[in-house]
Amino acid sequence: MKFKYLNVISIFMVLVGIIFLIPDNTISVEAPTGINLGHDYTFNLVTGNLTSSGVQYSTVITTTTAALEATLFSKSLDISFGTGSHKYIIDLYLEIYTEIKAALTGTADVEWKPQARNANGTWTDLASYVDLADVGTSYTASNLKGYVATSSTLDEMPLDFRILIKCDETNEGMGRIKSGSYIRVTFKDINWGE
Repeated sequence: MKFKYLNVISIFMVLVGIIFLIPDNTISVEAPTGINLGHDYTFNLVTGNLTSSGVQYSTVITTTTAALEATLFSKSLDISFGTGSHKYIIDLYLEIYTEIKAALTGTADVEWKPQARNANGTWTDLASYVDLADVGTSYTASNLKGYVATSSTLDEMPLDFRILIKCDETNEGMGRIKSGSYIRVTFKDINWGE
């Protein structure tokens, strides 16, 4: 039994001795660089003052010329990780809740669609126009949700997001975005030379 403990102590002393013999420059740990997976962020599209119902809306937009696209909503999305950081999109999920109506007539057809792009790039349709025929003068809820395929024009953050609206009658189409609308982005962060 006595020899067993001596063997354990001897092995321990040898290991400690080896550690002290290793030159300092052979053991080094550097801060990790390169690809860092696991960033997941949700951007809420509508914010504002608190309400008793908990429902908030973006500014109401009214179309002008018949069949002319207007921007119902727009927002630039980004998270800053410092200079030299490229954020490539892995997944992009959207839930968009709109309320659409006509100003005065029951015969107006109002359409809306979301678009996105790499910052200052070419706009990419995220869906075809959602057509609300003869929408009427009371707000009608309309929503889109799901994952969006990335492309060469939509694969990196920061990104720009917008919703277009148009109406087949002059000065009739009206719309707003409802709270609960959001964009969830999962991306990898690549640092060059940091």
